This record gives sequence, structure tokens and C-alpha cells, in this order.
Amino acid sequence: MNSFRILAQFHFHPLFWLVIALGIMTARFQELILLFVIVFFHELGHAFAASFFSWRIRRIMLLPFGGVAEFDEHGNRPLLEETVVILAGPLQHLWMLFFAFLLHAGSFLSDGLYEKICSFNWMILLFNCLPILPLDGGRLMLVLFAKISPYILALRRAILCSLLFLSVYALSILLIFPYHLNAWLITVFLAISLYREWKDQPYVFMRFLLERYERKGESYLFQRETNLRVRPEETVYNIVKKFQKGKRHTVILTGGQKIKEVTLLEAFFDGNSRQKPIIELLS
Repeated sequence: MNSFRILAQFHFHPLFWLVIALGIMTARFQELILLFVIVFFHELGHAFAASFFSWRIRRIMLLPFGGVAEFDEHGNRPLLEETVVILAGPLQHLWMLFFAFLLHAGSFLSDGLYEKICSFNWMILLFNCLPILPLDGGRLMLVLFAKISPYILALRRAILCSLLFLSVYALSILLIFPYHLNAWLITVFLAISLYREWKDQPYVFMRFLLERYERKGESYLFQRETNLRVRPEETVYNIVKKFQKGKRHTVILTGGQKIKEVTLLEAFFDGNSRQKPIIELLS
């Protein structure tokens, strides 16, 4: 994906325009420009890293405190790739801080402007590292859970942990900055995002399985082969819920019979076989 196509994926969330309107009304135009530039380079880091790995970028939504990058990968990219793409955003703040330091040292930036650049960079960097979906910290938490848990369970755990941390964040705002409008707008946005994440779990999981089935020949989907031992009476649906990302599963029944993952996925997407015992696939 070339640079022009990457830039075409950028969109502004309505919350961004609301914050801009508030900034204009309070005569803080310089802060708005700084905020926009910092957020833009943050998301550009995600975009270029995703493009390097040939990810399919759906869109990148710019927010006042960062952004949300959406990809058509459906949870099946290697964990290392996901980690690099996630970290590519926060890492942009380091070079921006260093570049600002050089400009300030060379007297190209005033003390006041330099302090604002540093303050905004650290604010956005630290905020995006909070373990709350869809922030970068929340996405890293999901990657960690996906490494040790079945994908559907990892997704559920990440959402519940995000809700816990969001509650702590909201309580902190209430106690420390009870009249900070921007902080409450961000809290509402995160709460709505988590609600949507929870509602979309079945759809996300279905896309996760469908991509494994449709792209079963793609090497990047499976870094490891693993055995999944199940009881013969377990249903097809309950077994696919145990699938982990990055692993191609061979299902082994307690009697020793083996069923390949693709056979199980064929039965799952057949529609009539999802609630059938796995042993019936051998008949």
C-alpha cells in the first residue's frame, strides 16, 4: 500500500470535531494543531507497520487522544506482527519528543511551545498505554490473552479487564478532575466502544473462524501444529470455541480417532452440524 492509499484510510471521529469546536471557543488553536499533528503521526505509525506486513487496512479513525485502526485481518495475524503494529503507534512519540528536544536546544522552539509538545506527547502516549480496548494497551492485553487462551475466551477476558480498568479510570476522573469535560467525553467514548466490543463478540469470532477456513492455505495463519484432545460427545461448536490463533489444530478423540481442523470447520459452517457430537463426523 503506497503512502497516498494509507492517507486515504484516515477519517475523523465526530468526537474529534467536538473537541476542536471546544478548543476554538476557548481560543486554544495552537494546542489543537499540536494535538492533531501528534495524533496523526501516532496513527501513521500503526498504518505503515500494518502496510509493511501487507495487512488489509479498512480505516483509521482519528480521535482527540489517539485513534482506532481497523483491519480486515480478524484476529488471525501472527502475534509478533500484531505486537509490532500495536507498538508502532506509541513509538512515534519517542522520535517526536527527541526531535522537539533538538529543535528546542537549537532555539527553534520557545520554552512554552516545547513544554506543550512534551506534555501532549506524554499525555497521549501514557493514555494509549492504558489496558482498555480499543486503546493500544488494551490491544496488547488481548494479544497476551490470545497467546495463552482460546481466541473467544481471550476476547472476553480482554473486554472484562478493560471494563474493570475503565471503571478505575472513571473513578479517578471523578475524584481528581470532576469538571474536566474532555476526560468525561473520552470516558463515554470508551464505554460505548466496550459495549460494542461485547455485542460484536459472536460476529468477531465467526469472522475469526471463517478466515481460518477460507484462507486455510495461507502459511501466516498457522505458526504451530497442536493437538486438541476432546470427548466424543462434545459438540462441533464447543470444540471450535477452543481454537487458538496461530495454531492449526488436530482434534483427537479419547478413543484415538483424529479429525483435522478443516473438517471440523466444514461441519461448523454447514450449519446443521454445529450442535452435533464430534463423533458423528466419523460415521
